[in-house]
Amino acid sequence: MSLTKALSHPAATRRRLSETGHEGESGREGESGYDGNLRHEAALAPAESRRAPARAAHSDEGATTMTTPAAFDLSSTFVHLGLGSVARELPGFAWTAEYLEGYEQETAGDGPDGRLVVMSPQAETWTYWECHPAGDELVVQLDGRSILIQDLPDGHNRIELGPGQAVINPKGVWHTADVVVPGTALFVTPGRGTEHRPR
Repeated sequence: MSLTKALSHPAATRRRLSETGHEGESGREGESGYDGNLRHEAALAPAESRRAPARAAHSDEGATTMTTPAAFDLSSTFVHLGLGSVARELPGFAWTAEYLEGYEQETAGDGPDGRLVVMSPQAETWTYWECHPAGDELVVQLDGRSILIQDLPDGHNRIELGPGQAVINPKGVWHTADVVVPGTALFVTPGRGTEHRPR
C-alpha cells in the first residue's frame, strides 16, 4: 500500500474540520483509505512548487553554495527527512491522491527510512485506527491533551499525553487517539504503506 492510501492520515483528518468548518466533498468510504473524515482541502500544488527549495547547490567547479534558511510555519509547510540526514521543506503539501503520488515518487529513494514531519491540530477524537508497517512513529503533544491508544497483543495500551510529552508508536502497531483537550501534536511518521481501518 502506498502513501496514496494515506488520505485519511491523522494530519489530514485532524486538519480539515478545523480549517474549513465542514466535511469534504471528495472521497468515499473505502476509497483510497478515505474514512469520511478528511479535513484538509489544500489544493494540489503544481509539481514545481511541490519540490522543496534547494538548500545547497553545486557549481561547475564543485564548490557548494548555500541558500539562506528562513523560518516557515510547520503547520502548513511539512518536512521530509531523507537518507543522508537531508531535511526538505514541502511547501504546498496537500492530502490528495495526486500530490501524495508525486511525493512518494520524489522520495522513493529514501525507502522505508524516509519520514514525514507534520504539526497538526488535534481538534477531535479520531474515528479510525492507523498502522505504519514501514517503521516507528514519534508523536509529540505540543499543547492540549490526548490519550493515545495502541492495540497490542495483550490489549489496549492507553497513554495520556500532555504538553511536551511524547510517545513512540512501534512499527506495525495499530493506534488511535481520544482528544481530551483540543491542541496540537507533532508527528514524525514513516508514511510508506500506512494503513487505516474504522474504529
